[in-house]
Amino acid sequence: MCYVDNKAQLRTGKAKFLPDHMAGHPCTHIVLKEAELNGTMIMPTMFNDMDDGALTGTYSHITKADMKTNGVKILIAVVGTYNEWSNIINSDMNRREFATNAVKFLKENKFDGIDLHPNVNTNEYLQDNENFLLLLEYLYHAFDAATPKLQLSLSLWVGQLRGTETKGKYFNLKRMSDAVHCLCLMAFNFNPNMRKEAKGYVASHTSPLYHHDMDTFPENHLNANHVVREMIRFQIAPAKIVLGIPTFARTFTLNSDLTSLGAPIMGAGQPGDYTRRPGMLANYELCMKVNAGADMEAIPSQHAYYSSIGRMWLSHETRGSVAEKACYARNNGLGGLAFYTLDMDDFTGTACHGAKFPLVKAAADELKSTGWNCVEKAKMAPPAFTTKGPYCMDDEGMKRTKDPNGRGCYCHKDDGTGQMAWVKEECPLFNRFDYETCGCKSQKIQEHKAGSNPVFV
Repeated sequence: MCYVDNKAQLRTGKAKFLPDHMAGHPCTHIVLKEAELNGTMIMPTMFNDMDDGALTGTYSHITKADMKTNGVKILIAVVGTYNEWSNIINSDMNRREFATNAVKFLKENKFDGIDLHPNVNTNEYLQDNENFLLLLEYLYHAFDAATPKLQLSLSLWVGQLRGTETKGKYFNLKRMSDAVHCLCLMAFNFNPNMRKEAKGYVASHTSPLYHHDMDTFPENHLNANHVVREMIRFQIAPAKIVLGIPTFARTFTLNSDLTSLGAPIMGAGQPGDYTRRPGMLANYELCMKVNAGADMEAIPSQHAYYSSIGRMWLSHETRGSVAEKACYARNNGLGGLAFYTLDMDDFTGTACHGAKFPLVKAAADELKSTGWNCVEKAKMAPPAFTTKGPYCMDDEGMKRTKDPNGRGCYCHKDDGTGQMAWVKEECPLFNRFDYETCGCKSQKIQEHKAGSNPVFV
C-alpha cells in the first residue's frame, strides 16, 4: 500500500510529482491523500481534483484503467477534525447518510475504497467509541454490499496508540479491526517531539523495528515490534495489520560535534530544498545530501540506521532496513506494508543512483523473495543480556564477537560456551561504540569525495 500526497504536484523542479510519475511503481494499493468532510459528504481538497471541461482532473488521472493494471486498487484517504467526525459519529442518521454518500462518491469518481484518518488520540473519542465503531460497521456493510465490493482501511498513527493498554480496553480494537479490511499502523514518528533524558534532548531513531538494548520503560515501547505485538495481544488478526514505513528522514540539529546515537540536539533540522519542512527530508533530498558526504551508522539492536551531515542528525530508512521490515511482516503473518509516501521516495531514480522508488521496490522485492532473506534475523530474539558489568573482560576468559546477524556484539568463550551477553559499553566523550571491532573508537566524521558511490545501498 502506497500513499500519494496530492499536494506534491505543487512542489517545484525535480520534486514536482504528478500521476504520470507513478509509472513503474510496485504497489498493490495506491491511497491518494486526501479528501475532506463537509457535513456527511466527502469533498475534494485541491482545485484540480475534478474534471473541468476539457481539463482532466487528478481523480480521473489516478483512477484511469492503466493505473489499475495487475489488479492495483486505488483508494482515497478521508480526513477531518474531531468536530467534523463527531457530527457524523454521534448521530445514527448521519452515520447511515455518510455511508450512503461514501459509496456514491467512490463510484462516481471510480475509487476502489476509502482510507479513514480519524484522530483517535483525543479523550473525546473514548466517549464516542461505541458510535465510532458503529460508523465503521455501517461503512463495512455498505462497502461489502456494493458492486463491485469496496475496501475500507483505517490508519492509526503510533502517537494515537500510546497507552494502548488503556485504549485497547476502551476502543475495543478487536471489534474495530473486524469492521475494516485492513488496519494501517503508521509505525514511525516515534518521539516526534524529541527524546529528553537527564542531559537534555538527544538524538534517537524515529522508526525503529525493535527497541534499543539500553532502553527502559516507556522508551522500550517506542518501536514497530511493540506496537504490532500490542495489536495482536488485543486479538487483532495479524493478516489485518499493515505495517507503515516512512520514505522520509526525520532530522535534528546537533548542538556539538558529537554525532553518535544519543548526542545532544537543539531542535529540528533545516528544511529540504523541495519539501521545505523543518525536521524532514524526502528520500531524494536525503540522497542528494549524503552523496556529497556523510557518515552512516547502524543501530544493530534496533535494526535501524542514522546518518550525520555536519551538524545535522538524520533518522532514516535504507533499502536494507525496509527489506528487513518486509521480512518481519511476512514472517509474522502481517497483511503487508504501507509506505508514506510514494512521492517522497526517489521517484525519478536519479537522486539515489538506482531504480525508481528504491525504498518501496526493495521492500516489494523482499516480500516476493523465495530465496535467502532476513526472515531468520527478523524473527530471532537476541540473547538475554546481563545488567552487571564490566563485560567481556580478558581475565574472565571471554571475548567480544560481532554478531553475524548484524544485531551488535556479544560475549562468549572460545569454545562458544558461557553466558551470552550483549556488549553495552559506555564510551568516553567524543568516542562511539564501533560494532566492527566491538570496542570504543574515536569519533570522526568520514568525508566522501564528490562523485564517489552513494552511502545508501
